[in-house]
Amino acid sequence: MRSLLYRTSMLIFLIVTVLLVVLNSARQKRIFILHSYNTDYAWTRELNKGIEKAMQKFSEAHINYDVRFYYMNAKNIPFETEQDARGPARQAVQAIMQYKPDTIIAFDDVAQQYVIAPRYINKPGISVVFSGVNGDETSYCASPKSRACYDTAKNVFGTLERIPVESVIDIMHLLQAENPSLQGGRVHFLLDSSTTAGQDANFLKNQDWQEYHFESSEVLETFDAWKNHIQLLDENQIGFLLVDGYRKLKMPPMADQPPNEILYANPRAVAEWTEQHTKIPIVGLNAFSSEDGFMLSVGVSPIALGMKAFDKSTQTLFGYSQKLIDKPIDISNQYIVAVNESAMNNRGLRIPNMLKVFARATDNYYE
Repeated sequence: MRSLLYRTSMLIFLIVTVLLVVLNSARQKRIFILHSYNTDYAWTRELNKGIEKAMQKFSEAHINYDVRFYYMNAKNIPFETEQDARGPARQAVQAIMQYKPDTIIAFDDVAQQYVIAPRYINKPGISVVFSGVNGDETSYCASPKSRACYDTAKNVFGTLERIPVESVIDIMHLLQAENPSLQGGRVHFLLDSSTTAGQDANFLKNQDWQEYHFESSEVLETFDAWKNHIQLLDENQIGFLLVDGYRKLKMPPMADQPPNEILYANPRAVAEWTEQHTKIPIVGLNAFSSEDGFMLSVGVSPIALGMKAFDKSTQTLFGYSQKLIDKPIDISNQYIVAVNESAMNNRGLRIPNMLKVFARATDNYYE
């Protein structure tokens, strides 16, 4: 009798446990985080730091949700053609289908172009939050001829990434004030073959550069072309070089290289060579540029973008704020400064102490 009672109690316990798990899973909201790149890229790591901070804050509300990360690894897999993108995009879509999320957070242009825009604009039962994109919201559409784009979609929210031109100008003013030898009113933007660099060039040329004259290079396809261009620059007339895209500089093919494989120059090698071969001071337009080796950088805060994206995703699940309803797509507005001390010292340049303090406070000071 006692044995029967024990078995019955255990059975009831197991049934209740299973029911609780099923009910919990049914109520659990799911957030799928789709990264264009991998964690070997500093930008992605910083985005994840922002997400983690937002998750810690959100966990205090004791709300039941689940998160899954997926990395398309676009910096290491060539995305030169639609055919190149087909396999990685299909794998990302399969991962999304298997997970069945309520909301997708998609970072950077590759994820938008090849996964989100073609398949998830106005898709019932799923919301999209994008971030870290350099293009206009009208650039991401269900198809080239479609009118269904991010700007008109009912289920799309996000943040456009924009270079903080006023902050870049402030940095140049501070550098010239601290270093009277720095002259020249021309600002020269170096442009590789990446889509992002092209989008940024179009944005920058339409901004107010105050007393400076903005210009950009032609598209530099290879590291050799980059070197040749640098060596021909007029160091007496150009006041500053701006660097943004330098990760898509092709290297000459090696003897044993597969015919369809493309090798790109190591970003740190590009930074080191450039710093050593021009007297023109260089301002990076992403904080990770100083981690690569460029002397000074100012750019959008990826941590802030990660936090904002996760916050917006939770609103799509648990209740929209009036701010998000009124303005589903906004523009990045938090920036950071990064300093590479050795590169600055090699040039013999001074910067205000407040910039050093700010860079150290945000873990963007590289010795």
